[in-house]
Amino acid sequence: MTTTAEAKKTAPSAAKKLTPVSFIKAWGRYVKGDIAGFQPEEAERLIKTIKVAEAYKG
Repeated sequence: MTTTAEAKKTAPSAAKKLTPVSFIKAWGRYVKGDIAGFQPEEAERLIKTIKVAEAYKG
């Protein structure tokens, strides 16, 4: 049986926060209006380079 403390030590780093984006047009499996979380670098690429998403303002 795994304790909570052991699970925290072995789990992937939860400290890495995802950046939510809102899609403004279809891209891959996402359609306009979808909201998804990505690593900050990928979120920035979707917003600034590919221009298929914008920062989610929830």
